[in-house]
Amino acid sequence: MSNPGSLKPWRRRAILGIGAFTGLLFLPAGLGAANPSWSSPEIIMRSIKEEGAASVVARLTLDPHEWKHVLEQVEQGSSPWLEVGRALRPGTGVGTRHPLDVALHSALPNNPEQVLRWVGHGVSIDDVCSVPHAEWDPAKARDYLKRAKQSLKKPLQADIEPKRRRCIRQLEQAAVRLRQR
Repeated sequence: MSNPGSLKPWRRRAILGIGAFTGLLFLPAGLGAANPSWSSPEIIMRSIKEEGAASVVARLTLDPHEWKHVLEQVEQGSSPWLEVGRALRPGTGVGTRHPLDVALHSALPNNPEQVLRWVGHGVSIDDVCSVPHAEWDPAKARDYLKRAKQSLKKPLQADIEPKRRRCIRQLEQAAVRLRQR
């Protein structure tokens, strides 16, 4: 075998380049979730603008821990993370759209105004104003509905006030259906 120093310069660069690329592909699982700057809303939004939503979703889902971290942040309902969710949505597909929508819907009790702003932009009020997890047990679903209705008690800005009222009606209907189970 030849000495690495004896390799032609272009071969050495190619080997180093492949090694660096491979190292990026096989980062330890959860690296992004452990490193807040890796998946901050600002960095993700910049990446979406530069690369497109589909590319960013593909990269995030390579690491299940990273994707879960993003979904959990969207679910918490802070405005920057809800914007990330909204910007990622066009890049989602069969396996990624549903979890992102569930995270958005779950954010309703935490930030109703921002969540209701999505209604009419690829998201229906029927989806947002319901129980986000079909597999929840009735007690957890009732708790969610109670928190969601409580968050919608105060009037919101005039442009989304009709959505707020309709959402309350939808949540009340969901509560009735839940009691009938």
